[in-house]
Amino acid sequence: MIFFKKIGSFLLSLIVTLTSFPIRSVSQRAEDFRLTTYAVGSNFADASRIDASHFADLTDVILIGISNFNTEGEIILNENFELILKNIRDAMKDSSANLYLNLIGPGYTTSSSDWNEQMDDQANYHDIAFQSGKLEQNIRNVLIKYDFDGVFFDYEYPLTKAHWKVFDRFLLSLDECLGDDFKIGCAISAWNTKQSRKAMKVIDMVEVMAYDIWDRDGTHASLKSAKQCIRQMILNGYKKEQLDLGIPFYARPVTKDAYWYGYDGWYNKLDDKGFCYDDGTGLTFSFNTYDIVYEKTQWAINRGLGGAMVWHYSCDIPKDNELSLFNAMYNAKNDLIKK
Repeated sequence: MIFFKKIGSFLLSLIVTLTSFPIRSVSQRAEDFRLTTYAVGSNFADASRIDASHFADLTDVILIGISNFNTEGEIILNENFELILKNIRDAMKDSSANLYLNLIGPGYTTSSSDWNEQMDDQANYHDIAFQSGKLEQNIRNVLIKYDFDGVFFDYEYPLTKAHWKVFDRFLLSLDECLGDDFKIGCAISAWNTKQSRKAMKVIDMVEVMAYDIWDRDGTHASLKSAKQCIRQMILNGYKKEQLDLGIPFYARPVTKDAYWYGYDGWYNKLDDKGFCYDDGTGLTFSFNTYDIVYEKTQWAINRGLGGAMVWHYSCDIPKDNELSLFNAMYNAKNDLIKK
């Protein structure tokens, strides 16, 4: 009798636990799904050349390339920072999207041509900045002055656990400084994550760089590779709701050469698998097509991810073109909302 009472008590507690976490429907997940893009500052210096047609459908915009920090923990704004910021806010006037500032840190100074040595050198300079004791408050001051919703770090350099520890301690300190007033986001590669579980918890949005990855047939950033990246990030300890699946609006050659092709210049020349040949370089390169972006977006929603992220805004074509990749994302999301 005691045994059965214990079993009954266990089942009751299990039921209470499960019902304490309401299961969201697919349409609810789609409704809350983030559509995030990086906006490269130099593309917004000339207001007359800005395509603002997609901003109204986005939830989050990360402004990158117009600010950095040095080893002293000082924030350095580009000389045309305020002009670019005005232009992008004007372009976003009909949008309710959050706007974040992405900060780039010090570059490497080594003369070595070895990539690992370059990244180690760059990480060492970042460590100095992160341990300066000044960077946190300086970031808060800039966010307040220019009315940003938070700060992002595109931090691809800490190849070692020691560098990750310094970065993690900085993030924990920054979280204390910013409190609930601002969000913290990071762009991270699945193959290079050595972050502590404690530091993971203070990151609001994790932009998973699921690109610059090739399948055996030369396909760049396939759905298969995207799934592998997300699987690894979850195994590393990140919550699904934190993760934004990175989707490239650019192509890379099947040979992995250092060329990048914007979708806007090639969208009407692709075969049904997203491949195209460039006479100028003699290279065949691989894009994510409308159908692939649609499929990735719906997969991310069904998988329970927090959102999808685009690198980068200016690679797409205007919204009135049915082949727009942003349209693929909107339609994928809206079709699931309607279910």
